[in-house]
This record gives sequence, C-alpha cells and structure tokens, in this order.
Amino acid sequence: MEAVLSSGTLEQAQGTTECKIPKDDHRLDEGLLINMFSRLRVMDSGKQGATGVSLKCRLFSPAFTQTVFMCLLTGSECKFDPRILLRLNSIVSQLDPRFALSDSQVLTSRDNDTDSHVDVCDNPSNSSRADQLLHQQNDPPVCKGTERKRPISELVTVLVNNIDTDVQNFLERLQTILDGIRGYHLFLPVIVAEVSTNITHAHRTLSVIKTRGNVRLMSVDPRLLQTPGAIWNTLIRQATTPYVLVARDLSHFNAYSRLERQIYMISVSDSIGVAGGAFRNLTGHWKVGCYQTDIRNYFLRIVEGYKYSAYGCMFCDHLEGPFVARTSTMKDVRFNEQLPGDVLFNDWFLRIKQANVLVVNCPDAMYFTQGRSSFHEQKQNSWLMLAKEWEIHRIFVPPNIIYLFSCKEVGLSCKTSKRLKEHLMPSCCLVQMARAWKTLDEFASRYGISYELDSGTLLGAVKLRTHLPWDVDADVRFDTREYQTFFKKQKLFNTKGLKLKAFNPEQKGYFQIWTPEINIEMYGSDTLTGVFLPADVREVPTKVYMLGAWVRGVANPGLYAWNKYGSDYLKHSPVSSWIRHNGSMHEYSISWPPCPNPQHHACLEHYPTDGSIDFVPQMVH
Repeated sequence: MEAVLSSGTLEQAQGTTECKIPKDDHRLDEGLLINMFSRLRVMDSGKQGATGVSLKCRLFSPAFTQTVFMCLLTGSECKFDPRILLRLNSIVSQLDPRFALSDSQVLTSRDNDTDSHVDVCDNPSNSSRADQLLHQQNDPPVCKGTERKRPISELVTVLVNNIDTDVQNFLERLQTILDGIRGYHLFLPVIVAEVSTNITHAHRTLSVIKTRGNVRLMSVDPRLLQTPGAIWNTLIRQATTPYVLVARDLSHFNAYSRLERQIYMISVSDSIGVAGGAFRNLTGHWKVGCYQTDIRNYFLRIVEGYKYSAYGCMFCDHLEGPFVARTSTMKDVRFNEQLPGDVLFNDWFLRIKQANVLVVNCPDAMYFTQGRSSFHEQKQNSWLMLAKEWEIHRIFVPPNIIYLFSCKEVGLSCKTSKRLKEHLMPSCCLVQMARAWKTLDEFASRYGISYELDSGTLLGAVKLRTHLPWDVDADVRFDTREYQTFFKKQKLFNTKGLKLKAFNPEQKGYFQIWTPEINIEMYGSDTLTGVFLPADVREVPTKVYMLGAWVRGVANPGLYAWNKYGSDYLKHSPVSSWIRHNGSMHEYSISWPPCPNPQHHACLEHYPTDGSIDFVPQMVH
C-alpha cells in the first residue's frame, strides 16, 4: 500500500489511516535537520536506499517544513519534489558541509553506479590541461575502460519548426542549419516542419533536404502558423529517438552545442527531463537564458538567474534558447495548441515545473540563434492569453516589466458563490476591497460616524495588513445611532461603485455594503471599544492599515485578536476551523482543506500555516 504524504498528514492511498504531526515536534535545529537529511534520498519506487529502508511514501508538494518533519517522524525514505532536495542540500551545506551531498548524490536516483545507466560518455573536464588554447578546447566525450555508448545519431532527433513567413529567409536558414548538422554528424536525424503552400518553395525545400543526410520533411497546415504548439507536437510525435533537440530560433549549428553534454546531464537522473545551453544571437550577444518562475497570489514572476547548480549546470525553471529533452517528457507534457508562439514556451516550462521535472542549463554549451525570444518582444495580448490560461492577473518579466490585468479580463470571479473555498481569494479582488475601505472611512469622517473593523476582518489587519485571502466576507461594527445616516446618504457609496443593501428601518442594526462582488456586513452596536481608551486620547480612534488605507480598528487590535482567537491567533486556518470556547474563539486544527485540484497555484495547502510574507501582495492598484 503506497502512502501519500501531503499537507502535514500521511493518508493511505487505500483506507483512512492518518498520521498527524505532533505539535510538540515542530522545531528545526541543526541536529534534527542533519539527522533527517541523512535519511532522505530521491529513490525509485520499491527499491532499497542507502540506509536499507524501503520506500513507503511519496511526497508531492507540501510545505518545506512539513516535508522535513513528516519524513523524519515516519522513519521511512521518501520520494518527493526534487527541488526540495536541492533546497535542503543547500541549507545543510551551510550548517555543516560534511553532511552535504555531492553533485552525483543529488542528481542520481539509483543505488548502483550511475555511469552504467547513462546514454553517452562523460565530457572531460579541461581545468587541469596546460596545452589547451585560451580555454576554448571542445573535447568530445571520453569513454572509460570498456565503456561503449550508443552513437549520437541513435539518441537525438533535431526538430526544426518553420515559423518564418519569409520564404527566402527560411530556406537560407534551413540550408545553414543542415550544413552545420551534416558537419557535426552526417547521420543525425532531422525533422523539418514545412508549412508553405507555394509549390516552387516546396520544391526548393526538398532539393535542399535531399542533399543533406538523414532529413525528413513534414508538411503541416499553414493555418497552424498562429499557434505553433500544434506543429511542435506533431514533430515530437514523429521522433523515435529517446531525446529531441528543440531547435527553437536556431540560426546555425556546430559542435559548440555539445549535445552529448546535455544528454549526459539528463540521463544521470530520472528527475531531469530538459537540458539546454547558452546562446549567441546574430549580433554576437551571448546569454545564458536561465530563469526562475514562481506563481503566488495570482502573480507570475519570471526572474533571471539560478539558485542551485551541479556538474557545472544551473537548475532553471525556464530556458530561453534551444534545448534537449527526453522525448517521453515532451510527449507527456505537450505544448498548448491554442497559445501564440511568443508565450508558448513560457506556458510549457510552467507545466514542466508543475510536473516536477527538473530543467538544467549548461553554459559551456552554446547555440547560435536569431535572437527572437526576448521577453520584451512579447506582446501584451499574448501575455493576457497566458494569464487566462493560468488564472493569474499580474506578470513580472525581465528586465523590469509588469503586466496588470483585471479579474474580468482573465476570467476570475470575486463572488463567494463562484470561488473555491480551498483557494486564495484572487488578489485582483482586493482592489474592490481597497476602494470600499477608503470610501467607508471618508464617509465616516465626513459625517462623524464611529465604526470599527470586527472579527476576521480585524484579524486580517493584525496579521496580514490586508483582507484574509480565505475569508468570504468582511465585518464592521458601527454606532447604531447613525443607521439612518447610512440609509439617507448612500448615494456617496453608489458613486464609488458600491451598493448598500438589506436596510431594515425597524431593526436599525444591520445592512450590507457590496463592492459589488464582496459583502461587507455592517452591524450596529450601542457601544464600541473606543470607550476603553484613556480619556485624553479617546477622541482619536485606533487605526489599522488595510490595503493601502488607514481605517478604524478596535481600541487595542492585538489584544482583541488574542482574547477572541486564543494564543494561536497568528497562525492560519479556514474560518470554519474556529470554534467557540468559554466566550472566545479557539483553533482546533492548523491546516488547510484539501484542494480538489492540488496542482493549482491558488490552493491554500501550498501556503504555510504561519507567517504573513507569503500572503501579502506586493501591490494593489
């Protein structure tokens, strides 16, 4: 029976057995970390690890600290997102380098000798050679002893996608690429996508191909030019080798590409599925093209650089240039056939990361490209299509460009009835809340009305300085004597896009402010907490920061949260997880509800149950 480790709970794949982390064990010191780290290995299912403990659990993507404690407490080896192992190894190397894993230990997921499983021989290191010319020696892979690896022509197929509507330019580029491939290896298989309907052009393409080795021409529908994902998928389906070179934007080809080097990096680890290199464009500009991506709070950030490396290769989330990939990986994670070409690879690499496939970039390999893949050349409308696909409304791309879209533009709803309770509230909804708080405070100041944030709304101000992103509404208490003032002056709210509803002249104690999609419940009260302030400061209400505005809170916001929600009030839990005990609210479980689609970036279970940094959006416009 395989166990599934997720969100701090060990749930059996069959049955209902649960193993919860004792709260007393939530500590992370150097000794505990090193002890735990000595047990962790990325393993194949059912095999024995270095400690002789068989695999009992498979970890998908819980919070990092939960990963640490669950793997330690269960006393079993775990298979999990390989990025966690990279992060953990980095921490351990800082605490005590003696316990850090070597590059080969980090990468290999096999118990025996890695070299016997790789498809090519290793590239030699030139660091100790004294006879090389200005460190530009590009030696071929060297097989040791009796090693005999498969020829490169049996391992990789070059895929060339014609997305150039300039016929003459395409033919010249294709001829240059094929000449380079033939000079590198005469029998290296190449599949070329040809989308022209011009007969003369087709004949000229065929004449180029016939004289240049193992090359196949694949004709595709010219209507697919606008959505090249379908062309790439068709090319990949035709490949029969274990690896493919996705020759995106390629202009030339030569031995600098070091295909064996990239194949070696992929073949040493089951976790690595993609390997690329640096690239040089037609104007001589050289670039590594390694990026990290992250989606949090409906915000996609793409940042250039790397955090970890092994064997002289960087671990990346996104590659800007051509790359080698496992053919099986390309078939499992297909290109989106609806997106335009300029954001096609952005989408694909996001899904590769979601599938827990590692991507590396080896800067010693170099491709020659036309230089058409820069982020700043991508159109805003294309980014909007990507935002709709991933349900995000803000995108940050290098060098320093931010695209902002409304909830409506990307198809996100702020209505409680249309939002999943297991998801964060879309941060674009906070724009509505920010407008409501500013309008309410301006109205109260103009007419001398006293009010206070209440319940979970005040708790959000205390913990996050914003609306609790898992809360369904907001709560405010006001001086009930001012009920008619709200009723008679509600046009001021209407001019700001807000609506006041549920007035009852007889009760005079309750109404609603709609943003228009989020409900702020207004409760009348004969007494507000301002009376507990010292007399000499009572005329100035306590104010808390909420979404860019200073609004009125209770007299002592922190004490209110402590008394109402108990000593764990700074930790997070869904509203339904709070129960009343002796007049105050206490949390019975610090955990998030399971998400119907665990891979979705907005699932609460992807976020920590403590701390504020991960929940506070960087901007609200």
